[in-house]
Amino acid sequence: MIDKTVITEDLKIWVFDYENDEWERVRSLCLEEDNWLRENYTPKRCKITDHKVFFISYYHDGRPMMFGGIKEYTPNVARAFNRMYAFPYVRSPKKFNYHHGVMINDILPAMESSLDKPYDFLFVSMQMRNRAYDGEQRWWKFWKESWFSWTKDWKPYDGGLVQTYPSFEPSCFQNIVYKESENFKFADWNPVTITFEDYKNLFFKEGS
Repeated sequence: MIDKTVITEDLKIWVFDYENDEWERVRSLCLEEDNWLRENYTPKRCKITDHKVFFISYYHDGRPMMFGGIKEYTPNVARAFNRMYAFPYVRSPKKFNYHHGVMINDILPAMESSLDKPYDFLFVSMQMRNRAYDGEQRWWKFWKESWFSWTKDWKPYDGGLVQTYPSFEPSCFQNIVYKESENFKFADWNPVTITFEDYKNLFFKEGS
């Protein structure tokens, strides 16, 4: 069983791998928000047992900050910050870059250090907004710029979108950044990909 707490200057990070009452309390606070991705955090869609490890981070005044986990895809590949959620009071544009720093420098190391061995290939993915765009969406360009201001170990996949779930639905093709190792590269994972143009043509009618 994993049950570990890391204290930093700004927050407390609780890392675990089992269902529990505190997680359900934090989940219930999340579900109070009418978020466009709300369904992803319901008991049916967000299960601790679907993750190798899960985290909840808190401000030192006790307020939950964000949560998410590491989900294994293969013995080599895992998605970091799966089912990631940040509470509304966290989402200030002025703090956006700061929170990426917390994720990269504090939360991810806390999760990885609890595992028996690190994954050879980690990725973070986010789905497209539900509207037609030509090429990469502007918000994702901003997200990447912020993420890469904190790290040189990660790379973007700039060829379009990557299938993160084995279903041919729009939400299953996502933007990703990834961290590979000497032993395992993006080509070794070899996921299904799609160009932005093909995504638009397949899933959105002209003029939508």
